[in-house]
Amino acid sequence: MSHVPRRALTRVAAGLVGAVIIGAGGVLAAGAAHAAAGNIDTTTAGSITIHKHLETGATSGANPDGSGSVAGAAVAGVQFSLYQLRYQGAPVDLTSFADWNGLSSITLDASCNVTGAAAAAGYSTVTTSAPAYQKVTDASGALTVSTGTTRTAFAVCETSTAAATVAGAPVSIVTPAKPFVVSVPTPYNNSWLYNVNAYPKNVNTAVEKAVNAPSGYGLGSTVDFPVSTSVPAVAPADQLTSFIVRDVLDTRLGSPTVTTVTVDGTAVDPTYWSVKVNAGNANDLRVVFNSAGLTWLKTQAGKKVVVTFRGTVTAVGNQTIANTATAYVNNPGSDADTIPPGTPPGTPSNQVNTNWGDLVIRKYDAQNNLALSGASFQVYAADPAYPAAGGSCTSKVTSGSPIPVSGTSTFQTGTDGTVTVPGLFVSDSGHAPVNALTRCYVVVETAAPAGYTLPSGDAAKTAVAVNVGKTPAGTFDANVANTKQSVPALPLTGAAGQTVAAATGAGLLLAGAVLVIARRRRRATASQQSTEL
Repeated sequence: MSHVPRRALTRVAAGLVGAVIIGAGGVLAAGAAHAAAGNIDTTTAGSITIHKHLETGATSGANPDGSGSVAGAAVAGVQFSLYQLRYQGAPVDLTSFADWNGLSSITLDASCNVTGAAAAAGYSTVTTSAPAYQKVTDASGALTVSTGTTRTAFAVCETSTAAATVAGAPVSIVTPAKPFVVSVPTPYNNSWLYNVNAYPKNVNTAVEKAVNAPSGYGLGSTVDFPVSTSVPAVAPADQLTSFIVRDVLDTRLGSPTVTTVTVDGTAVDPTYWSVKVNAGNANDLRVVFNSAGLTWLKTQAGKKVVVTFRGTVTAVGNQTIANTATAYVNNPGSDADTIPPGTPPGTPSNQVNTNWGDLVIRKYDAQNNLALSGASFQVYAADPAYPAAGGSCTSKVTSGSPIPVSGTSTFQTGTDGTVTVPGLFVSDSGHAPVNALTRCYVVVETAAPAGYTLPSGDAAKTAVAVNVGKTPAGTFDANVANTKQSVPALPLTGAAGQTVAAATGAGLLLAGAVLVIARRRRRATASQQSTEL
């Protein structure tokens, strides 16, 4: 049996009923059994489909019936909440003339509450309770809710972008979609549309922080941090209300400053922006674009603003200095000394690190291992700078000039025979080998303690490894021995002295023997004479 559409059967039945009624005298009008074709249909199931894409600034080619194309990348993971619109305390009934009458004048605040004249006329939403529908966009950037045959309207709010992704990669949404009203049905193309499509756009931006190689290898070196922020595309009718790049530099970075602000490598007109310093924290800097700069930035959609922050390394503390920058776009509270909580919140950059270590040198007597003070050393970068995988620092080839640390490039051992060279650069998160734990240096002895030899050439050099962090107490990164100077031979030592001593001794022995013999002879003669008498 062939299938007859429900609507056709309804029309046939209505016709038969009408005929019966007319035949009975026309007491009732035939149209009372079913609305005319131009009226709102209460039997067709309705739906709302939300398509989530990034704003490109281009005019959308998409239509409420789902036809056409959507500009901008699809955004997955965005949550929308649909709240029931009410009129005079009851859900909006779009089969009622009165409920339609003020619908076009409804305005919503950021939380989807009805405001202004529409609120005064009796329209409202209940946002303190659970929404009528709440869903998250899929990989195509779309979500659909079925509204059944109820003819009503909803206030739609974007309620979370924390899990937003584009092509599987996380994306920062700096301006959420504006709340809007959807009615089912919606008038379109001179008819009623029961499956309604909406295309709210997001403004997003990306913030990336880099770290340049320091100007030197020791304390007192400067480090530059370029922060790249993409300029979002905004719809022609919308404006950029703020564009601020902020960096709270670590307290171990002194004399903080902004060196350059560029777009595509070209310096931005300095009348478009200014640097503001937090009155309570000199390391908290923000570059703020003024109204003229914002107007100009709107024409630079898709390009990158690069703000370069600079600090001087004055201390290393735990030896790793980390930093993160933040961009604030369309956040009216972001131009303040206090870090704004932000609605929308600021977009943080990635974290970058510079890693440092200290160098402890011990000087001692090679013969008795006793500590020696007064030895002077200089430190050079080694070539190569890093040991081979699994290897150690063995090269004595120096690179460049002696390294200054806090303005000093010569370091002398103290009474304990040691000297510490604080804050030598090891690695960073932006250059290979990324965040390396060891860097090679060469220690060169330039002056020996009095009474000790000063080696020359490679003998004066010691290859040393500097590790991230502090050298443990009681251990040393470089142990350098010295030997005593030689002196002329003492006059009473050696072969010549021994011969003289031997000759002298022999002479004394001979003289003693002569005296003994003489005495014995005198005694013998005296005895003989006594006998004869």
